[in-house]
Amino acid sequence: MAEITANEEKILAKLGDVPEITYVKEARVACNGGDGPLGHPKVYYSLNDEGYAECGYCDRVFIYAPEKAAS
Repeated sequence: MAEITANEEKILAKLGDVPEITYVKEARVACNGGDGPLGHPKVYYSLNDEGYAECGYCDRVFIYAPEKAAS
């Protein structure tokens, strides 16, 4: 597992416990809560100046970290 950066640590300290973190390499992200009955309508977010966005439906957090983002 990759090291947590100082910026990630700051974000997670601010937000507290989060159900899921997704690392991204783009400043605009989409979330649908996952497939199946636990999903929600697809919504789009722009990362804020601190480099993250939190889904208003499922609380998933998207953190800008291109080196950790899945292809």
